Amino acid sequence: MMDVFNPSYEDLSKFYSAYYSLGNLNTDIGSKFALISLICFLTHKVRMKKPDATCYQVIMKIIEKEAHTHNMDFIKGLSIVCEDFMKQTTEFLTFDIKTQKEMVAKILEILHTWLPF
Repeated sequence: MMDVFNPSYEDLSKFYSAYYSLGNLNTDIGSKFALISLICFLTHKVRMKKPDATCYQVIMKIIEKEAHTHNMDFIKGLSIVCEDFMKQTTEFLTFDIKTQKEMVAKILEILHTWLPF
């Protein structure tokens, strides 16, 4: 059983892997960074009009037509990782993607590489 006040390295690794890992994305590290940064960028833009918007809400809007095909535990974990990356910054890499429509397409493309094993 994990000691929540003094978890071991192994316990932290298991917890991270279970909830926050991007390891099941069958893609390169650059695409994983792009996924996080593009979600953060879009969330930042939404927050300009709706300050209480979350990464989870933005991701759900992006995948709304195909949400049933995504692992929701992964989506929740990804949104928390993105929220963490957004702390103390307002600048995000867009990887030379110009429009929000293209960003959404790239996010979906990367999400589609997720494998359940």
